[in-house]
Amino acid sequence: MKPPSEEKRMWLFSDMSLSTATALGTIANWGLLLSLLTGIVSTFFVVQTTDVKERHWDEARDRSTERIVEISAEGEKAKAALGTAQADIVKASVQIAEAHARTKEAELKLEGLREKNLELEKSIAPRMIEQAQASENLKPFAGTQYAIFFTPDAESRRMAAQIRALLSMAGWKKSQNPPSPPSFFLDGIRIDWAASLGDRLSMVAGTLAEQIKVSDVAAKAGRPVPEFEPDTIRISVGLKPIKIHPPDSLPSVNPASIPGLTGLKSWGSMLFDKDE
Repeated sequence: MKPPSEEKRMWLFSDMSLSTATALGTIANWGLLLSLLTGIVSTFFVVQTTDVKERHWDEARDRSTERIVEISAEGEKAKAALGTAQADIVKASVQIAEAHARTKEAELKLEGLREKNLELEKSIAPRMIEQAQASENLKPFAGTQYAIFFTPDAESRRMAAQIRALLSMAGWKKSQNPPSPPSFFLDGIRIDWAASLGDRLSMVAGTLAEQIKVSDVAAKAGRPVPEFEPDTIRISVGLKPIKIHPPDSLPSVNPASIPGLTGLKSWGSMLFDKDE
């Protein structure tokens, strides 16, 4: 027999009938069974959904990894494109520098052509002599007799006329008994003198040549000639000389082998005075 305290604790079931207790027990058993089934089903769903979630997480991680790889690849492509752009910039800078160098070279060539054109214009321009000051410097030799010969071309004729006017202003006299003309004309102006007054006329011829050269006109004192009349100089006006620099490789002709060409060198068909 249970003590009174225990019976008191079980008061909810003390007056319960057998059928009720049986029914409640059955219900409890079914509830327990359902709970077990629910736990099993819940556990199954928990396991399955966990697998699904892990699969989705794995897929998300894979997509993230792929995206990271894509971003890294795009970054590498961007770096490569940047390197290519920098290389193109360097190449363009080099091309610009080369273009500037070519432009500078073209400018230098153009300047050289301008200078050559100026030289050409100067070489073909008629010779001109400054006469006012030159005539004053030649007046100390007033009375000197002269004869002028020139090549048959218009420019040499004009040059001879200028020299004649210059000497007239200086008080020089045209020779009444002129010497014979030169056997040939060298380019430029050559002044020969009578050998009978060699020292004096040598100075006169040299002074005249220097006064002509002041105007950038080629002139030189030649040599004394015994056949000239005393106190007479001969002025030979040749063609305007063109400066030519013959190559050293061309053979020179021995001047001694050519009569009357002492002191000259010959290249091909051109004659060059060795003192020029």
